[in-house]
Amino acid sequence: MSNIEKSPPKAFAVPPRSPRVQPSVHQTPTPGIDNTRPLRYEPLVLNFWIVHGVALLMIFLGITLQVVLFLSETRNGFAVPINNVFSFVSTQFLTSFFPTLLVVPLASFWTSADRLLRSYQPYVALSEGKEPATRSILLDYSKHTEMVHSPVGLLYQSLMNKHYLINLSALITLSILLLQPLAGSLLQVRQIPHTTDADALVMSTIGLSPGIDNLDGFLASSGFALASVYDNQIDPPFVNEEWAAAPFQAPPSSYLNGTLAVNITAIQTEVNCASPTSLDVTNTQYLAVAAQVNYFVASNSTTPAKLTSEIPRLFVEPLTALLLSPLMIAIGFVGFGVHFLHRRARRNLWLTSPPGSIGAIVSLTSRSSFGQLLQPYDDERRMKNNLAGLTFHIDRRTGAIVAEEDFGAAEYVDGAPLLRRETPSEKRTSRDQL
Repeated sequence: MSNIEKSPPKAFAVPPRSPRVQPSVHQTPTPGIDNTRPLRYEPLVLNFWIVHGVALLMIFLGITLQVVLFLSETRNGFAVPINNVFSFVSTQFLTSFFPTLLVVPLASFWTSADRLLRSYQPYVALSEGKEPATRSILLDYSKHTEMVHSPVGLLYQSLMNKHYLINLSALITLSILLLQPLAGSLLQVRQIPHTTDADALVMSTIGLSPGIDNLDGFLASSGFALASVYDNQIDPPFVNEEWAAAPFQAPPSSYLNGTLAVNITAIQTEVNCASPTSLDVTNTQYLAVAAQVNYFVASNSTTPAKLTSEIPRLFVEPLTALLLSPLMIAIGFVGFGVHFLHRRARRNLWLTSPPGSIGAIVSLTSRSSFGQLLQPYDDERRMKNNLAGLTFHIDRRTGAIVAEEDFGAAEYVDGAPLLRRETPSEKRTSRDQL
């Protein structure tokens, strides 16, 4: 029997490394079998009926706004009380406050929904399969809510990570910023002329005055005409040049800058003597005033009239409505689709407590052992380096976060692979040397 010399094993250029994590998830009792399985945690904002109900409400409000704009243009606005009901605030404040008050809850809802989607995204990524640390446990979209981080950065990072639902949700949040200024400028109150039917009270009619014999009316008329020559007096009410009309009263209602058109009886006086123009004017005024005093008698009757006055009307601003309406409809449709697809993405995720608390994170990672690779004072860069080469996913049986070595992952920062494997040619050489 011949002696076979065995050559020493070939030394590798880089020593192999053993697995760095030894999870004990297999020792965790199976929920629902070994103990009672807690209910799945579902935020109220992400409830299917609520989030989709709000999305449909946005679409409905956008369509309704178009209908209201059409009615505003065809009906010359909407009637509002002539006197401000709230005397302690201006009309401009009311027209901007109430539309803004309507959209504030909607803006708050979509902002909260976006924040929850971002907080859920690392867990959704873990539930979909093995992901590196940068796309799972180190992924943090919530930091972009700080003022030092630009929303553009969130859009860019979510796009690079191919998290398109987060990207669309962030676009919704940015669009929400336009709702309040647009809603605040949606309504406007204008003063416009408005004609309505009315009844005028006629206080006299044609007839000889009982006092025509004492000539008091003529004396008063001559005195008024003389005063107008020296003091440039204007014609008295219901007298206009050579015309003297029967006096009447406007209907007892409040109106602004009103004009009352009434078919009324009037007397025209003419001066037939040849005289200078100034004397003709004086005689015409004298005769018109005398006619009103002597040829009208008191009466009490009503006659149809047309009252034209400036009244406040509520209008919808066309430009604002044409911007706000499609924006609300777009937010409704996009929000409906984003949350419908994100609900499907969460179907394999079973969280029993709100994501983000320290206790919840510890309960999910306590049996995964990769925490031994981290130090309490590690910053984000160090954690990224220490966790390089590991992939993470959620264990379907227990819901725990599990870390595994990824032997095909990139090298460490120091250039050494995680666990070097022999190539097929090296294996053949080793067998030949035995």
